Amino acid sequence: MNSETPQFRAHCERLIGLLPELANNVIRRTLDALRAPKGDLAVAADRQLVFGVASQIQQHQLRFHEALTHRFQTEVAQARQDRPASEPTKSSFTKLDELSLVDESAAQATIEVARTVQLIDLVTEWSLRELQSYSAALRGDTDIRATANPFSPAAFARALSDAVSVLQLPGPDRQLLLRVAGRELARLLHRFYGDANLKLHQEGVTPVEFKTVVNPHAPAATPMDVTRPGALDALLQRLPAALQMSQPMVTAALDRALQQMPLNQLGAQISDPRAIQALSQLLERMVKESASVPTVQPVVQNLQTSMIRLAMQEPQLVDNLQHPSWQLINDLVSYVSGFRPEEAPEQQRFIDQIHPIIDRLVANTAPRSEDFVQARSEIQQAIDAQSAELLESREATLKALEEADHLETLKGLLQQQVEQHLEGHTVPLIVSDFLRGPWVEVMVHVMTQTEMDEAESHGLINVVEDLVTSLQRPTTLDERDRLRAVLPSLTERLRKGMALINWPPKLRGDLMEQLMVVHARYLRSPPVPAEAAPPSSAAAELTPHEIVSQIRAEHIDSVWEQLNPDPEPQIHVGALPTVPMGLEAQAQDETSGPEAVNAWVDELRPGTWFKLSLHGEWVNSRLIWVSRNHRFFMFTGRQHAEIHTLPRHVLSKLRSEGLAAAVQQRSLVQRAADSLMGDLGD
Repeated sequence: MNSETPQFRAHCERLIGLLPELANNVIRRTLDALRAPKGDLAVAADRQLVFGVASQIQQHQLRFHEALTHRFQTEVAQARQDRPASEPTKSSFTKLDELSLVDESAAQATIEVARTVQLIDLVTEWSLRELQSYSAALRGDTDIRATANPFSPAAFARALSDAVSVLQLPGPDRQLLLRVAGRELARLLHRFYGDANLKLHQEGVTPVEFKTVVNPHAPAATPMDVTRPGALDALLQRLPAALQMSQPMVTAALDRALQQMPLNQLGAQISDPRAIQALSQLLERMVKESASVPTVQPVVQNLQTSMIRLAMQEPQLVDNLQHPSWQLINDLVSYVSGFRPEEAPEQQRFIDQIHPIIDRLVANTAPRSEDFVQARSEIQQAIDAQSAELLESREATLKALEEADHLETLKGLLQQQVEQHLEGHTVPLIVSDFLRGPWVEVMVHVMTQTEMDEAESHGLINVVEDLVTSLQRPTTLDERDRLRAVLPSLTERLRKGMALINWPPKLRGDLMEQLMVVHARYLRSPPVPAEAAPPSSAAAELTPHEIVSQIRAEHIDSVWEQLNPDPEPQIHVGALPTVPMGLEAQAQDETSGPEAVNAWVDELRPGTWFKLSLHGEWVNSRLIWVSRNHRFFMFTGRQHAEIHTLPRHVLSKLRSEGLAAAVQQRSLVQRAADSLMGDLGD
């Protein structure tokens, strides 16, 4: 536990004593808002939802108050112990071996907390900032850190999300309550923070002043895009004249490069000495810009010599930012700069691992692009090896995730194939839901089991086509006869498949009952031709037999509308396979989510740094493992060896909510170029 000053301890204990009253006020004002809805609540489509939530709170008010007070106190206590907020006493993440599996419910909780945090931040912005500065003063800190204040918006948001669970509300009711209660909590916290600030001011506490922080990675006032073809070359050509150097200035790196070049290459390779000299200045500026990551600065400095030698061999380096040499430096600096201060030992260990690779490049007096390609590949292997260290002794978990990856991919393929058989056909809603869900599970089971014979497995897979066909009204007597002949086998296969996945008996009975109604009507009624005859001009021309047939058809239409009031939209996909198909055959135009989110997920590669919002707090996290078909992703957590596993659909959901983002830093080359542009006065 962190040491606390007596003043800070007294401040915390005083505010903790106010938490029961805060919880009571949150509940009371939430009830008032629900009982007299205004604004967006007043125009709610279902007013019963609003009053139903109010009734649940009223009925369990005491229990809700106890839970909310307890969670407030627990969150504050954990924050005072400097315990990571992303690791509460009882994690909402499912444990898979030693890995946290962020499932659908955990992702939804994260989204709920993030929305409440944003609302509190918006309402309490200035009072919260002031309390943070007072808290830093009470703790004796010289700098203001968000963690100095244990009464943070994230702590209260997590407490509210956990406490609401005791009411056991359905999804829509829970979302409504969190929205209304979060709004009232934000308003009350604004007053809560303000009163705390006033009390500390009256006690004579002097808050720590906020300091202006200069971002070393901030772009210049007039940045240049070095990725534009020829931009970097143009900048380097301008440097000598623009800086008005009285004498040719040769950097230490250039001096070393020239001294160590073979004599038979020196004169032939330097066609434009001023360009090489300008390149050396750019590299010197890159070394200066890399000072924000001290562990990597010596590496960049050592690479200067190799870069100049390479430019003498390959002048096109200056005009191509995609050259392997530039990419190696950018990738290296980007990866090393992602480590948090507490991960300094791990960061230094990585630098030590790649030193032999860098030393080999520096020792090469005539490097080529291929040498940098090889070095970049070896550095990536070192990154992968560092990630693999975190996964040691977890082979069983990784194997289980790989198997789940295969099953999820196969399930997606089969769901698409089911849609093809529903294309152009109308079936009862209960049947379409059954085929898209439970029966896909049956087919996955069939395709992954080896003990079932081929004829039986084919019969179960063909149920989709046979069932959809059986639910189309016969147009000829032959079709009706075929329907009568196929029903016994179809019914038997349906029962066998439902038994394989232990589908609940109640649901089995409901499905079979509706199928029986439709099939019985079709077998008792005369076929309806596919192309109806032209309508008669007079009803009197119908024969008695035709009139009876028409009445029966109209009655069947009425029954059909009752069974299928809302037909599902139709989507065209490929044919359903009758044998297990390769997992690599997944369509590239996957439609499991918005196209942009899917494209973003598809491009994720291990070794990349991300910002993830977990339990209302942003975590600097590294992607360390991706399953073969991009169905599962492993990220590092706040603590060493803490790993979070996110299924694809969960990661996509977090991404779409703005709670998962790759850390985007301007490349070291771009920062150096912007700095030089500033010197030129542009």
